[in-house]
Amino acid sequence: MVIGHGLIGAATARRLSACEVPVISVARSRGTLRCDLTRPDGLELMLAVLRGMQPRAVVLAHGPSDVTWCEREPEAAARAHEGIAAAVSGTGVPVVLISTDNVFDGSRPRNSEADQVRPQNAYGRAKLAAERAVAARPGNVILRVSLVYGWSDGQHRANFAEHCLRAARAGQALRVPCDQEFTPVHVADVARVAAAVALAPDDAPRLAHVAGPDHLSRSEFARLAYRAAGADAGLVEGVPRAGTDWASRPANSSLAVTDLSAVTGLRDYRPMTARQGLESMAREEPERAPAAGALGPPSARFGADAGGTRTQVVVQGPGGGRVARYPSVNPAATGPAAAAQVLGEVFGLISAEAGQEPVSGWLATASVGPETAGEQLGLIAAAAERAGLRGSLRVSGDVLPLLLAPPLRGSGSVLVVGTGSCVLAGHGGQVRRAGGHEYLGSDEASAFDLGLAGLRAACRALDGAGEPTALATGLAGALGADPRAAARRLALRPFPKQQVAALAPVVCAAWAAGDAVASQIVAAAIEHLARTAAALRRAAATPGCAGSVLTGGVLSGCAEFAAALTGALHRHCGEHPVTVVADASAAALWLSAQPPPDARGAADLWWRLELGAARAPGRAQARP
Repeated sequence: MVIGHGLIGAATARRLSACEVPVISVARSRGTLRCDLTRPDGLELMLAVLRGMQPRAVVLAHGPSDVTWCEREPEAAARAHEGIAAAVSGTGVPVVLISTDNVFDGSRPRNSEADQVRPQNAYGRAKLAAERAVAARPGNVILRVSLVYGWSDGQHRANFAEHCLRAARAGQALRVPCDQEFTPVHVADVARVAAAVALAPDDAPRLAHVAGPDHLSRSEFARLAYRAAGADAGLVEGVPRAGTDWASRPANSSLAVTDLSAVTGLRDYRPMTARQGLESMAREEPERAPAAGALGPPSARFGADAGGTRTQVVVQGPGGGRVARYPSVNPAATGPAAAAQVLGEVFGLISAEAGQEPVSGWLATASVGPETAGEQLGLIAAAAERAGLRGSLRVSGDVLPLLLAPPLRGSGSVLVVGTGSCVLAGHGGQVRRAGGHEYLGSDEASAFDLGLAGLRAACRALDGAGEPTALATGLAGALGADPRAAARRLALRPFPKQQVAALAPVVCAAWAAGDAVASQIVAAAIEHLARTAAALRRAAATPGCAGSVLTGGVLSGCAEFAAALTGALHRHCGEHPVTVVADASAAALWLSAQPPPDARGAADLWWRLELGAARAPGRAQARP
C-alpha cells in the first residue's frame, strides 16, 4: 500500500507495479482507494482496507509537504502527518515512512542519522512527530530525503526543479536563495529505495538518509537546471532567503547518504548527480501517466463481506468513502425476513454513496453457493434494483475473494474460521473447496462447532457423565444460567447458530488456560483445518511456497488459535507465508476494479449481475 500520490508516492507506486507487485494506491482524488485521510470516515475506510488485505508493507508518502502552507496551518499539518502515521503503525503492518531533512535545524554542513534533530519549522515538527509514531513499532523504517525533484503528473504543485526548467525554457529571470543548501535527489532514486525497502524491510536500517551526492545551494541548483535546458544560467540571481518563500527552510539541510547496499535490489544503487538528474528531466516530457492501480470509471465501487455473523461494506463513491457494518444477510443465520431487510439496508447505503453514478461491486456472501445460486441471486438482484443501483455486481461465496485478491492472487489456500468454516485452495485457475455447506453439512472447527462441542462437554460434566472441565463454570457465566438449561432454551430458537457460535471465545479461553477438555476440542479443530488445507492444496496442485490467508472471528479474537493453526499448517503443508486478515470486504473491493477472475473448475463460483433501472426489479441478467 502506498499512501499519498504526490511526486514520491506516484513514483513509488509505478516502481512497484513495474516489479509486478500489486499496489493499493491511496490518495484523496486518485488511486486504487480514493479517500481523505484527514477525515474520520476516510481514515476508517483506509484502515479497513489495510486490515482486510494485510499488504506486505505500507509506504507513507502523504502530504502536506508545502513547507509554507504548514507554517500557516501547523495544527492541520501535525494532525495529517502524526495522526495518519500513528493509525497505520497501530495495525502492525510494516511501515516505510518518507520523512524530511527539515527535522534538522540547519546548523551542520552534512547531517547524519546520529545527529540531533531540532526542527525549526512546522513541517519539520510534524514529520518528526510522525517519525516517533512510526519508530515506536519495531520493524518500521524511516527514510529521510533531501530536496526531491523530477517531473510530476501535473496535478500537484510543481517542485523546484520543474519550476526552474519551465522558467529557463521561457527565458525568465529567477531570484532564489544563495544561503539555503541541500543534497537534491531525483525522485526515481527515492522511488527505487522506497520500493526496495518496502519489499525487504528487514534488510534495511531503521533510519536511513536518502539524498543525492551533491551539496548545493538553491541558486546553484537553479543554474544547473538552466544549463540543462540550454538557457543562460546568468538569469538566476542568488539572494538571501529571508523575505522569500523559502525563509522558513533550514539554512543547511544536507544529508549524509546512508549505505543501503545490504538491501535486496540496492547492491549497485548509486544516486544520480544533480546534473545527471536535471539533464534527464530536460530530455523528458512531463509524466502524465495515470496513477498506478487507478480504478477509472465507474466512480462508485464497493466490496461487501456478508458472513455468518455480520456484514461489512467498504464503499467508495464520488464524494468519498465509508465503512459500514450490519448484521448477517445469511438466511441460515438470521432467518429469511431479517436477512432480506439487512440486504435492503446494505444496498440502500451503497446507492446513497454512489449518487447517480453506476456502480461496480463485489458481494461475497455466505448465502450463495452452487446449490443455492438460482434463488439467492434473484433475491439479491431484486434488492439491488429496488435500491436504484445501476451497473455491474459480482456475487460469490464469502471465501473466494480472499483467494483471488492479493496476496494470494489465485495461488494458495484460504481458511475461514468464523461463525461457519470453509477451506479453499487454488492454483492456475483451479479451485478446490471443502465446507461451506452450513452447520448441518460442514462447519467443522467453526465458532459454532467449538461452541457446540464446549456446551456439550459442559453438560456432560455437570451430569457426571464426562470429565470435569472449566467449561462448566465458564459457559454458565457467559450464558447466565446452568449450561443444561441454557441448551434447552437455545434449542427452542428457530436460528440458534449465532448464539451457539458466541460461546467459542469461552472454549478458546479455557484452552489457552490449559483446561484438558477444551484443549482436546481446540486441538481437534486445528488438526482438522490443517489436514483439510493440505489435502486441498494437493488436489489443486498448489505450490508449496504459495501462501495461506486466515480469517474469521475465531482467529481475530484468539491470537493463540491463529498461532497454533499457523504451526499446524507448516507441519502439514510445509513452511509458507501465512497472513491473518480481518475480513473479505477489502478483497472484494479490490476485485471490483479488476477484470473477471480466472477461477476455472471452482466449486465456489462467482456470478455477474447486470443492474439497470430500465429493467423490472429482479430481472437483472446473471452471467456465470
